[in-house]
Amino acid sequence: MKHLQANGTRPPCGHKVDVVVTERANHAFELTRDHQDLCAAYKGIVAVSGDGLVYEVLQGLMQRSDWARCMQTLTIGILPGGSGNGLAKSLNDEAKLAHNAESSAFLIAQGNTESLDVAAVDIYNTDADTALEGDVQNVSVRRVYSFLSLEWAMIADIDIDSEYMRFLGDFRFQLEGLKRVIFTRKYKGRLSYLPCTTAHPIPRSPQDLDADSRTAGEPYWDEHAELIANAAAETPHLSLVPPPGSPLPAHWETCEGNFWSMWNCNVPWMSGDQLVARDSRVSDGLIQLNYIRDEGPQGKMSRFKFVRFLLGLDSGRHPAYCEMTPTQAYRLEPMLDRRSARQKGIIAIDGERIEYSALQMQNMRAFMRVYSAGDST
Repeated sequence: MKHLQANGTRPPCGHKVDVVVTERANHAFELTRDHQDLCAAYKGIVAVSGDGLVYEVLQGLMQRSDWARCMQTLTIGILPGGSGNGLAKSLNDEAKLAHNAESSAFLIAQGNTESLDVAAVDIYNTDADTALEGDVQNVSVRRVYSFLSLEWAMIADIDIDSEYMRFLGDFRFQLEGLKRVIFTRKYKGRLSYLPCTTAHPIPRSPQDLDADSRTAGEPYWDEHAELIANAAAETPHLSLVPPPGSPLPAHWETCEGNFWSMWNCNVPWMSGDQLVARDSRVSDGLIQLNYIRDEGPQGKMSRFKFVRFLLGLDSGRHPAYCEMTPTQAYRLEPMLDRRSARQKGIIAIDGERIEYSALQMQNMRAFMRVYSAGDST
C-alpha cells in the first residue's frame, strides 16, 4: 500500500491506494475482470494513461458477473498520460481547469463525481465477407463498451496508423493527417441512425434541439435499478436497437455512399486539441455523429475541403459539408468492393482497433461514475 497526498478543498485529502504497473496489453482488463472482491476492496480506479487504459478497465468491469454493482459503486479517474486524453480533457474543460495531470489529480483528490454516458456496441463478428455487405444472418455478436468515440474511414486511419509516432504526442495526428490528404482513401458503407426529432431539417447538434430534448432519455440506472442486485443479468438491457442484423425500424434515417470520415463522439474533446463535439455533454444521453461523404448534400468532396475540416477540429466549428446529427443509437455497415484488392479499412473504439465488421450501438445515459468537478445528473 502507498499513501498518496494531494492538496484539495476537503482536507485531509490522503487516499490509500494500491499501485499496479501494467506489463502488457489487456493487463488492466484482466485485473479488473478477475479481482474477486473488487467492489468491497476499492471505491475507485485511477488510470495513469491515455484513453486506451480506461477502455481496458471498462471492458474488464463489464465482463464481471457483478458488473451492475461495479458501475454503481466504483468511480473511474484518469491522469492524462497518453497522446489523446480526450476524456481527461473533457472533464478538465468542464471544470474550467487547465488540461494537465495536476488538474486531473485535483479533481480526483476532491472526490467529487458525476455520471458518464457509455455506449453498448454490438459487433457482428464473423469471418465471412458477406456480413460486410448487409447479409448478417447466422453470425455471432461480440459486445464492447465505449465511453469516448468510434472512428471509421480516414479519421480512423489517421488515429491508428499514427500509433508508431506516439512519442510525438498530439503532433502525430497532424503528420498522419497530412499523409491522408495526399493519399486519400474512401470507404463504401451504410450509416443508419435513430433521429432525435421528427423536425426538418435534421438538427446538427444538441444545441439545435429544443431545451427539453438536449438530454435524451432517463439515466440508465433510474430505468434499470433492478439490475444492480440481479447477478443473472449478463449484459445491460437495450431498448432502442433491434437485434443485430434484423431490419431497422421505418423511422430510422439511412445514408449510403463512399465515406471520407465518420466520427461519433460521446464527449466534447477527442484529444487535447480536438474539439470534435463542442455541444456534447458527458451525460446528455446523446451520441454526436459527424461524417463526410464523397457525394453529400453540399456537393463533391475534395482534398482542400478535407484539409479545411481537419484544421477546424480545434474549434469544433465544422463546415456544412460535414454532415452532423445527435442520436441515441445507430448502425454502421461497411461494405467491401469485391472488385478491389484493397485491404479492409479500420474501425476504432476509444482509440482501440476492432474488427472491420458491421456494428450497432446504443447510448446508455449516466451509466458510469467518473471523478470530476461535480455531479451533473
